[in-house]
Amino acid sequence: MRYLLLVCALALSGCKTIQVKNGEVPDEYRAMAQAYMGTYAGSMNGFDGALTLALSGRKVVLSYRDADGSTDILDARCASRIGNLQTVEVSKVKSLDGSVSYKLDSAVFAFDPNRCWGSVDGREIVLDFTKKSAHVRVDASILARQDYRRECRIDPGNPRQGIPPHEFCNDVPYYSYMTGQFQK
Repeated sequence: MRYLLLVCALALSGCKTIQVKNGEVPDEYRAMAQAYMGTYAGSMNGFDGALTLALSGRKVVLSYRDADGSTDILDARCASRIGNLQTVEVSKVKSLDGSVSYKLDSAVFAFDPNRCWGSVDGREIVLDFTKKSAHVRVDASILARQDYRRECRIDPGNPRQGIPPHEFCNDVPYYSYMTGQFQK
């Protein structure tokens, strides 16, 4: 039921996922993208830093710099790299005069943890955008770990009919993320 409500809400809100080739913003979204370019101050996983979104020709480039000057979003020893923009999610915004524009909801960039591949499962960085008047907030996340935990429950059976109680177990995925919050 919850899934159905989410699908209906997305359909009514006009959300659209756009596949991006070679990190280049399609022409019809370039003006909208320009509004989100710039440097966002905040912290990633508890450490102060800044995210920068910039256009290099038609290509969107995401970079990070921490308070000590390191450009590695994980740890300077990792030599991790932020890659190309892969997808963006936009939603339609109708103005009072009936014109339609788009706002950026999220962006996904490729990510290579390089030397830290064994301690970080994520291969992408997800940016979620919230824009209120002139202020833009970016919530960033990288999948740190995907583990499984065993969840069990007891079925009481039906002793009167000779069905004994028994245990049902499932391995349920559990995700933990490195997160950050930035503003401009």
